Amino acid sequence: MAALIYEISWVRPIQFVLGSTIYTISVIFSSFMLGLSLGSIISPKLVKRFGSPERLLIITEIGIALSAVLMTASVGLLPSAYSLIAQVYENFVSFSALSLLLVFGFLLVPTTLMGITWPLFVELYKKGGKGERIGMLYSANNLGSIAGALLTGFVLIASVGVTFSIAVAAILNGIAALLLAFSCTKKLIPLAAAGLVATVLISPFASYDPVYMYRNSFYRPLLDEATTTHSMDVLFHKEGMYATVDVLEEGGSVRSLLINGKGQGGTSVTDMRVNYLLAYLGLLLTDNPENALIVGLGTGTTAGQLSANVDTKVVEIEPVILETVGYFSSVNRDVMPNIDLVIDDGRKYLLSTDETFDIIIPEPSDPWQDFSGMLFSKEFFDIASGHMSDDGVFIQWVPIYEMSPSDFRSFYATFASVFPHIEAFANVRPEERPGPYPTEIILVGSKSDINVDNIEKNFYLLDQESRDMLTKVMLHRTLSLRFPGEDAADRMVFLNIFSSDDMEGYGNGYPLITDDNMLLELSTARNLFRTDRNGVMKDIMNYIGGHHA
Repeated sequence: MAALIYEISWVRPIQFVLGSTIYTISVIFSSFMLGLSLGSIISPKLVKRFGSPERLLIITEIGIALSAVLMTASVGLLPSAYSLIAQVYENFVSFSALSLLLVFGFLLVPTTLMGITWPLFVELYKKGGKGERIGMLYSANNLGSIAGALLTGFVLIASVGVTFSIAVAAILNGIAALLLAFSCTKKLIPLAAAGLVATVLISPFASYDPVYMYRNSFYRPLLDEATTTHSMDVLFHKEGMYATVDVLEEGGSVRSLLINGKGQGGTSVTDMRVNYLLAYLGLLLTDNPENALIVGLGTGTTAGQLSANVDTKVVEIEPVILETVGYFSSVNRDVMPNIDLVIDDGRKYLLSTDETFDIIIPEPSDPWQDFSGMLFSKEFFDIASGHMSDDGVFIQWVPIYEMSPSDFRSFYATFASVFPHIEAFANVRPEERPGPYPTEIILVGSKSDINVDNIEKNFYLLDQESRDMLTKVMLHRTLSLRFPGEDAADRMVFLNIFSSDDMEGYGNGYPLITDDNMLLELSTARNLFRTDRNGVMKDIMNYIGGHHA
């Protein structure tokens, strides 16, 4: 039970450092199993040296407890080591190998000690003349593992957090040592008791600083120093059942929502522009929409803007997110009283309801995050399409700065296989010309024609506050500008950058992203720091230019 508590709990801080990718999960589990294997190999040799499996087992249980607690206190050392290996991220094989060494070294002592215990238990059971009942020992071990996984995933982390969950596991190891001493060799009772007391006393001090972890982990070491030196305060930090959630305030003004250490929106103009596009494109492109569904609450900005105009239902899987919404009231129009909130998994909810919606907006985390991939697959788009009204629209955020051209071609092919009519909008405005290419695209998909000429008309049907909100982030006029006769390169200055007619055949021959082929989850994690951030837009514009020619 204790071992599974450790394994699941350690995922959180290590993901904070390395990122919530499937590769990080693989590195953690591989390191854990390597440590267990190493311990089981050296266990027989240690028995010969100690001469008493009972004594060795008691000492090992105490060692697991103390090393686990001390390791939690040393989590803050990981970012310094990570900053060195992050420099080779472009060579992903080397980066992965170094990550495995880093995590294996971090977990080495407690996992090796855990590996030592199993052969000792088997030896003691056989020593008692019950070798024929080793199967019962395996059964008890499996039941403990199941209990530990259930307890950690559904109770401990959500109620007391990661560090105290690890403390609970350490105390269980200490109790195990004490029970062994009582049953096997009473002269070691004082040692076991001292180990348990030491574990309890040290546990409250075993923690780490989330600000330091955020500032020095994942992609941050690769940023310019100027971007990481301004003041940063944690306004909120809590570990939920599905994610660690933080609200940071940077430079005394800009607030950001973080999930597992990665920014997921905030009060910066860039974030607001994307959220407002998500919220208002459906309202501007469709006539008289009545209701909307949003998968993922985030900062509440999209939901807040949308719910001021239509009945809005929000499905959110992580309850802790609800506690952060108040920090973003300046941009989400005090969203909570205005929405119909459902705590559930978005796909599960759509599979269990027969409701239809005029607007559906998924707000997933980045596709490389190990809990988001299922919201970028064809199956999810198919499910959502089945809940759209005939003239309904599906609004999809696409972080093209994390994608290679082949990534986007696969994603576009997947999206277009479900939604035959598509309009795409960018996140930059004409005033930025000849500035940077867009880094994010909003795809609007529908089963029927999308008339972009509706935008200007519907803009003036919005309430005054909504129009003011759009004006605030300079979306008050640029949304309506798209001239079909223009050269593709010139048309880049407008937010509406292409339609499905422009992109006919664009994704032909590229594999679709499906539940059993989550290539976007795999590839974006590998390309995150080496992909040409302009590559996707260059590929799109070259294709459109050639297509029209």
